[in-house]
Amino acid sequence: RHRLNLKLTPHLPAAAQDMWTQVAATDFTARVPVLAREAALARPAVIGIQEATTWECRPSALGSTTVVYDFTQQFLDATAAAGTPYVLAQADGRTALNQGYSIPAIPRLTRVVDPATFQPLFGTDEADCGFTIADALAVRADLAPQVLDVGTVEYENAAAIVPVLMEIQRGYAWADIRIGSTPVRFVTTHLESYWKAGGVPASAEQ
Repeated sequence: RHRLNLKLTPHLPAAAQDMWTQVAATDFTARVPVLAREAALARPAVIGIQEATTWECRPSALGSTTVVYDFTQQFLDATAAAGTPYVLAQADGRTALNQGYSIPAIPRLTRVVDPATFQPLFGTDEADCGFTIADALAVRADLAPQVLDVGTVEYENAAAIVPVLMEIQRGYAWADIRIGSTPVRFVTTHLESYWKAGGVPASAEQ
């Protein structure tokens, strides 16, 4: 049994606004064409993606959320526009996309202010926003038929920011791809970065 220490619980509205401000400042929409052009120049067979984030928002507590940002799909669309398309590795109805940590759009608690983004979408300055972070494996589209198998795995170790209430799950996505005549397994993961002085880092446990 865990006791919830409110002093250790993050101030969620402030944390939500801080994270959203970082999203705006790093402006993935502006950067993604440059990333896609790099992929088109190098033409790697496989691209491992970490922190493949989807942001969903809604202007009120009622109704469904709207996807505002889908970094993975934006990148895939940009590679097609750059002339060297990539797709997520798939086999037998499975996709090499491992959904990781997420915080849903919680009324009031995850409310953020961004008039430039929300006015065109919702006609309001504010919205409740949540996100999901994933690991994904993209394969060059011409090699997609050579994907033999894919899967995802969750690590047993989870980092607890607030026990039970906020635990960060991590894992990995993998794909077996025939390169020439040889099956090769590719893996993409994002190990946990949180650690405590004197303890074993979560990344080492994973």
